[in-house]
Amino acid sequence: MSELSTATAALTLAASEMKGAKESFELVRQDADAAIDQVQQEMVSTKAEVQTHSDVFSTHGRRNLLINGKPQVWQAGETFTETGYCADQWFANLSGAVCTRDPNPEKGIMFAINQDQGFGQLHQLIETAVVKQLRDKQLTFSVEFAINSEFDGDLVLEIFYSNAGDSEAEVTNSLTSKRFTPTKSEVGVEALTFTVPSDALGLRVAILPANGQPINSQMGLYNAQLEIGASNTAFEFTNYADEFLKCCRFFYISKDSHFTRYYSGGNYNADVYYLVPMRTLPSIIPVFFGGSFNVAQWPYENDTETKFHMNSGDSASPILGYTADARL
Repeated sequence: MSELSTATAALTLAASEMKGAKESFELVRQDADAAIDQVQQEMVSTKAEVQTHSDVFSTHGRRNLLINGKPQVWQAGETFTETGYCADQWFANLSGAVCTRDPNPEKGIMFAINQDQGFGQLHQLIETAVVKQLRDKQLTFSVEFAINSEFDGDLVLEIFYSNAGDSEAEVTNSLTSKRFTPTKSEVGVEALTFTVPSDALGLRVAILPANGQPINSQMGLYNAQLEIGASNTAFEFTNYADEFLKCCRFFYISKDSHFTRYYSGGNYNADVYYLVPMRTLPSIIPVFFGGSFNVAQWPYENDTETKFHMNSGDSASPILGYTADARL
C-alpha cells in the first residue's frame, strides 16, 4: 500500500471516530438537557409548595383568617344594645337594634330590630401583622346567614382597608362591596372576592343591611370565613377551646382571685399572668372586693404582653378578677 493510501485510510478512520464521538457527545448532551429540565420542573413544584406553606404559616396555620368565624366565644356577654364588640372579635354597629347570641348553638349572632328603620352591621378587623402577609393576594370573604320574613330589602358584603393602621378608627376606606337579595326564612351563603392593596395595613370585612329595617326584622350570621384564593370553600370548623385561646390574645376576662405578697416597707406586690400572651400591652380593668386596691397604670416597667403588675398596702385585698383588652 502506498503512503498516500495509508494516509487516506488513517484520515477516514479518524473521521469515523470523530463522528462517533460527536454522536456520543450529542447523546450525553441530550441526557444532560433532559436531566436539567427535570430538575427545573422539580424546582418549580418545590417553589410552589414552599409558597403554599408560606401562605399557611403567614396566617397562623388557619385557612380561615377570621377569629371566632363561627361566633361561639362570647366572653363579654350575650346581649348588646349599644355599638361595640359583641361576640369575641366581632364589632356590632347598632341603631334601634339588639345583638344577641342565637339560642341555637348551631347558629351564631342574631340582630333583632326594635325600632322602625333600625340598623345593625357586623364586622371584624384583621391586624397589621397578618395584613402585611396578604398584600397583593386575592382573598375571598364568605358568610352563611339567614333573615326572617319581616326583613326588608338587600344585604351587603363590604371590604374596608387602611394604609395608616389597623384600629377600628383607622380602617374606614371602602375597597369593594357586593349587594345581593337574600331569600327570606332560608339559610344562604354569599361570597366576595377582592385583592388586598399593596400598601394595606388594616382590613375590615362586614355584612350589613342595605337599608333601615322595620320592627321585628331579624338577621343571623352563622359562619364567616376569609381565605386566600379566588373562591370560597367549605367553612372551616375549629373547636371552642382552640377558638377561645385565639380570642384571648385580644381580649380576656379572668374571674379568678389574685393576691399580692409582702415585698417591703408595708407594700404588697404581685405579677398577674394572662392566659396567653396578649397582642400588645392591654388595658386592665380589675374587679375589687371591698376596700381600694391599686393596680399599676400603663406604661409600667414590669408590664408586658404576658403579665401586669399590681401592688397594695394590704395583703387582704385581692382582686377578684380582671378584664384585659388589647382589641383593635
